[in-house]
Amino acid sequence: MKNRKDKMTAKEINETLERLNDADWQRMKEHMDKKFPNMKLPEMKDFKELVRLYGMAMQHREKIN
Repeated sequence: MKNRKDKMTAKEINETLERLNDADWQRMKEHMDKKFPNMKLPEMKDFKELVRLYGMAMQHREKIN
């Protein structure tokens, strides 16, 4: 496993997201809702989809750079 100081790749982040349980997702959503209240999503499924889409975009960006 990588040291926390090392930057994870988008692929590694996406793999980590796939392993999150419901409690982990809930904590992440609560944190993001508090940090970015204007972007708050009402449904957990919408939040998960947004996070996964962002991860896919970052993975694609890494491939083209």
